[in-house]
Amino acid sequence: MDNDESKRIIELLEDVLRRQTGQDERLDAIEDNTLFLGQQVNNANLRLIEIESILSPNAVSTGFGLNQIQGGSMAAKAKGVLTGVPVGGSGTFQESPLPVGSAGLQAGTVPSYSVDDPLVTLSASPDGDPTKVVASVGAGDTGTSFNMTVSGTNTLGNPISSVFNIAILPAVTPPPVPSTGFDLNQLA
Repeated sequence: MDNDESKRIIELLEDVLRRQTGQDERLDAIEDNTLFLGQQVNNANLRLIEIESILSPNAVSTGFGLNQIQGGSMAAKAKGVLTGVPVGGSGTFQESPLPVGSAGLQAGTVPSYSVDDPLVTLSASPDGDPTKVVASVGAGDTGTSFNMTVSGTNTLGNPISSVFNIAILPAVTPPPVPSTGFDLNQLA
């Protein structure tokens, strides 16, 4: 093989690598856009539910909405976006009977929550609010999402439930601890 052929092979290999890098970047962008579109669909559904509740006040509850509470922020909760839970972390969720403004659950009953992933555990909200639940994703979970089901009994005594798909996000890596000094060892 002469020098020109070697150069041409190297150029072709570099071109293949550049194209692969471009494809990886496009796949990442597609994944980001898919997550964004899912959030937009969720937001649109919540707006339609609100409109429906205005048109039919005091309706009987037929299902549930689910909001993820971000750092205790009511503003984030009101947006109704389910951002997901990182591996090894937890997220707080709160149900609301639908349609918005409906009569809610039968007196004396509270909603129940369940998940389909055995590595996701549910616990009561630390503030004692029965409409909230904390979902913790185990450190070894390799799934990409889990389904959370919210169930209850409406004011007519009929069972109602809704299922929500919640993304499992990559583990959050804490920032490195900055150095505060030096260590000195005597070698001889």
